[in-house]
Amino acid sequence: MSEDIRWSTPPYDGHAVNRRFHTYGGDTVLRSPKDDQDDRAMIGRVQRAVAGIYFAGDANEGEDRNKYIRRGIGTKFQS
Repeated sequence: MSEDIRWSTPPYDGHAVNRRFHTYGGDTVLRSPKDDQDDRAMIGRVQRAVAGIYFAGDANEGEDRNKYIRRGIGTKFQS
């Protein structure tokens, strides 16, 4: 990785100077309840639940946000 990228300033979100912006993606495997009815509907429910947890986490920053999301996902989708 180039030195310029590695030591760059935090990303700019277009609204506030020196603020990081939240992202809403991840590489998480979820254990969701089995649904023998409709896969599309089940996937939609899971997506909405995960998005709700991510968006609720926006009230926090940094590691506090990460912990909130991990706790929310862990509670909703227990293995």
